[in-house]
Amino acid sequence: MSFKGDLQSYLIDDPGINGVVDNRVFPLFAPTTAQRPYITYTKIASNGIHHLEAVGSASALVSESIAFDIWSESAIVAENISQILREALDGYSGLMNGVTDVRRVFLDSMLDLIENPTDGSQVPEFHQNSVYDFWYNRSVPTF
Repeated sequence: MSFKGDLQSYLIDDPGINGVVDNRVFPLFAPTTAQRPYITYTKIASNGIHHLEAVGSASALVSESIAFDIWSESAIVAENISQILREALDGYSGLMNGVTDVRRVFLDSMLDLIENPTDGSQVPEFHQNSVYDFWYNRSVPTF
């Protein structure tokens, strides 16, 4: 499985997260039929970490920034889910989903947003964005 697949499985398997979003964790975007609240996530940057001991070779260590967006009909619910997500991710290290060797996860930033309704309902959608940096090992190509 890929890092993003392992990440999605890890989040869905977390009792705190699953208790509030009920498996509604989606890469990139949610289906239009998804019931709120839900979480979407997107890779916004990925960098290979090189060091002098491995000059001329590919790096196994990667730093990847992932943006998580929590969508809800309530600002308080979005904030609570953001806190649950922080408790599941910030400072994490270990095997994610039993596969990906995560060295460490760091919370980078958080932002509150609101989306105006597009359906004429006058009910806004509350949106909380947080960015986490994941440092993990990936396979190294052989030449």
